[in-house]
Amino acid sequence: MTQVGHCRTLANVETETTTSELVHTAAAALILGCSYRTVLRMVESGDLREAGKVPGKTGAYMFRRADVEALAAERAQRAAEAVAS
Repeated sequence: MTQVGHCRTLANVETETTTSELVHTAAAALILGCSYRTVLRMVESGDLREAGKVPGKTGAYMFRRADVEALAAERAQRAAEAVAS
């Protein structure tokens, strides 16, 4: 992956991970049960790390599915603990 600003492009992503292991922002939002914009805020705050960015000025973020699913599990655990207390 090449670095562009604070993002990595997906030029050579196949060497690091397969594309089936990657999800785009909208899919990440579905997995996390939140909005597209909330996913972007998670990236900005450092709560979710992008795997890379599709080339181009408005290229989409891509995320490792395992990272998104792990974050979703953490969020569900926190929600369950909040309800229990």
